Amino acid sequence: MNTKPINEKVEETYPFFCTLVYRNEKIPFCGGSYLGNNIIMSAAHCLVHVMPDEIDILFSKKDLYDEGERFRVKKIIVHPGYDNISVDNDIALIYLEKDPKKQPIYLPTKKLLENNIYDGKKDEFVIIGFGKENLYNELSMKLKKSRIQSIPIEETNYSKKDITENMFTAGDMNDPLNKNDNEDSCGGDSGGPLFKDYEFNGQYIYVLLGLTSWGYGCAIENFPGVYTKCSQYIPWVIENWIN
Repeated sequence: MNTKPINEKVEETYPFFCTLVYRNEKIPFCGGSYLGNNIIMSAAHCLVHVMPDEIDILFSKKDLYDEGERFRVKKIIVHPGYDNISVDNDIALIYLEKDPKKQPIYLPTKKLLENNIYDGKKDEFVIIGFGKENLYNELSMKLKKSRIQSIPIEETNYSKKDITENMFTAGDMNDPLNKNDNEDSCGGDSGGPLFKDYEFNGQYIYVLLGLTSWGYGCAIENFPGVYTKCSQYIPWVIENWIN
């Protein structure tokens, strides 16, 4: 099946984006986003039972085998409510040993939400990652991106009981007559960002709305990706901001 997970080669730089690799390795197993204050946000399922000295964080990586800019990890906090069966509360924080000096991505604070950054309906987002180009392939050789939109649970084949208040679904169903036209995150994209980008005074501003969490297959009709809803976790991030 000619599915289309994240499919467009990234030409621009997303300074906040990083990848999680095992110590001294280059191949990512998950993605992450730099929030500032030496803190990375990623998915809990990427980091359960992982110790800080087992992984590194790489920035400025566009090719799978690029070395990128490597940073050591000081501490990892997995959300205490993470459930590996329901995948609820699929969020974690990684604390770097030193400042990566990168432009951070903004979290969707109440003020940003009130200013229509995200209306919770048919909004459009960007996803990026090195994930598989279909369920059976190896990781992508290039960092890729897609523009997708939020999809109400009622318009998917997921059961409402599977999608908690801490999740939302998003995908690209551009051509309703072509079931192979769907774009989606896939294996290897976990923990990576779903975000909005805005140009303001000649500079791009990025707002992190979701984390790639789980889904049924990759780019399968009526089974869009499921993402952790970042706006639910602002108080938790603030509580853990000082490291």
